[in-house]
Amino acid sequence: MLDWQAKPSGDDIADVYPRDALLKHLKGAATMRCGVTAKGTLQDCVVIHEYPEGEGFGIAELKLAKRFRMSPTTQAGGSNAGATVVIPIHFSFN
Repeated sequence: MLDWQAKPSGDDIADVYPRDALLKHLKGAATMRCGVTAKGTLQDCVVIHEYPEGEGFGIAELKLAKRFRMSPTTQAGGSNAGATVVIPIHFSFN
């Protein structure tokens, strides 16, 4: 189980919503895979899934990576440094 200390807010997601997708009234999703540093920040993030492709949702999700922070240690007291996380984000509007 992941112990997140910080995650992006709805406002953060709205701020990076791809402009062209918004103008087209498109909803979308993206998934990124990232490494975890000793401080709990994410690094070396790459998009592993984007739907619909080419509409900017993957790039938008990468912009959110700096908003995530994990606990530097596991619940058992070990380090999260070097762990890999996979994070899906669904983009929608109302």
